[in-house]
Amino acid sequence: MIELLRHLYLRLRHSRLARLADATFRAYDAEEPVAATFRARQIQAVIRLTPLMMAANLLNVAVVVAMFWPTGPSWYLACWALAIAAVVTSTMHAWWLLRRRGPRRTASPRAMRRAVLHAATLAALWASMPVYLFPDATPAQQLLVAVVTTGMLSAGGFALASIPVAGTAYVVVLGCASGVALARADFELGGAMGALLMIYTAIVIGGIWGTARLFGARLMAEAEAERQNEVIGLLLRDFEEHASDVLWEVDANGRFRHVSQRLARLFNKPAAELAGLRVFDLLRGAVPRDEAGAGQLAALRRHIDARTPFRDLSFVVQAGDEPRWWSITAKPLLDSQGRYDGWRGVATDVTETQHANRRLSWLANFDALTGLANRHQFRGELEVLVSRGTDASRPFAVLFLDLDNFKSVNDTLGHAVGDSLLQQVAQRLLACTRRGDTVARLGGDEFAVVLRDVASQDEVLHLTRRLIDSLHEPCLVQGVRITVGTSIGIAMRHKTGTTSTRC
Repeated sequence: MIELLRHLYLRLRHSRLARLADATFRAYDAEEPVAATFRARQIQAVIRLTPLMMAANLLNVAVVVAMFWPTGPSWYLACWALAIAAVVTSTMHAWWLLRRRGPRRTASPRAMRRAVLHAATLAALWASMPVYLFPDATPAQQLLVAVVTTGMLSAGGFALASIPVAGTAYVVVLGCASGVALARADFELGGAMGALLMIYTAIVIGGIWGTARLFGARLMAEAEAERQNEVIGLLLRDFEEHASDVLWEVDANGRFRHVSQRLARLFNKPAAELAGLRVFDLLRGAVPRDEAGAGQLAALRRHIDARTPFRDLSFVVQAGDEPRWWSITAKPLLDSQGRYDGWRGVATDVTETQHANRRLSWLANFDALTGLANRHQFRGELEVLVSRGTDASRPFAVLFLDLDNFKSVNDTLGHAVGDSLLQQVAQRLLACTRRGDTVARLGGDEFAVVLRDVASQDEVLHLTRRLIDSLHEPCLVQGVRITVGTSIGIAMRHKTGTTSTRC
């Protein structure tokens, strides 16, 4: 027999009707452990209303006992009141314990079944009241029973809506008991009133499940939002730890809302110290106090005052022992009412990019081996000087140098010795020229010198002899003494015109 009942139960559980009922009477569709969290939230929603509902239970019990005690069965009233008082006491004790422990994060299906059992028990106690007292009561007492029963049915369904199975059990038990009470009473309109009562009961049950689905949808939305926030938080933490960019956000007063460790390292200050500083004051203390730094701060101040977004605003910040270059992008924040609420942006450390750009710029204008100006820069400076036309007030001279026997040094001693020799020649040329002159390597063993603001041709010849004497001195390169000579061609523009000679 037991096996037959079990077989019938399993067939009914997996039938189409069971699946339809499960889809209809389901507040949400979630898997463990999310469902465990949802169950805890459902129970917590009921617990918030527990003191109010238990107070309503005691108040209604007191009213019913007071109205029926003079004429009604005192033994039933006493037992019924004590039973509800015991349930109320037990419920409030459990509520007090849960409040002391704090909200539960998860709840098991067993906890939900206990909630259903508790609701059904309380409903059964209230159901016995109309069944036992309504048929023999006076019209005034019957009106009181009807009002109390209807109120308890509606209020209980509302309070238990977050746990729809418990709310349904409560309303069904109390509604059926009211129907039984009407059937036992000698009413001409008993049938019509019973039908209306069933309709009201169905409406309350529909309201319970509608509210439960809304509550479940909110739980699902909150769970999804929390999951997305966790993902975003993980991505932001990973971004802050591994990316070269730093996210930052300040409030309407200009103070950081969140200081990451990377941001603290960027300023070389503790995170707690940064949290209390205004970002503009922080930058003002870190930016070099020169014309460029003042211009950068002025540009930032213009954007802050106008509250206009900006992109790739460059800053040179002294963080630690060496300067760092930042590129800052930001936009103003607005609250839900459209009021200014601070700034949010990204700071990118572009120090390596700046160094690389400077290196490329240097390589475009200077010789990598000797550090002298290259042919490109030499031609540019010469074009500027020549473009002045016949301005004889700024005379200049150009010396072209070609080392003697350099090819034989390369062929016999190797290119490494030749490169070291060229470096020593470059140093000697720089030592013999003035600060405002330009020394360039045109390529191979060819050099050039631009002498600016020369007073006379004799001054040019004097500087040329110094160069020749310096280059004729032997060079010690990797333990080898090498003597090289040089031939120098001279072109000069002076007051009387242009002359050229060769030494």
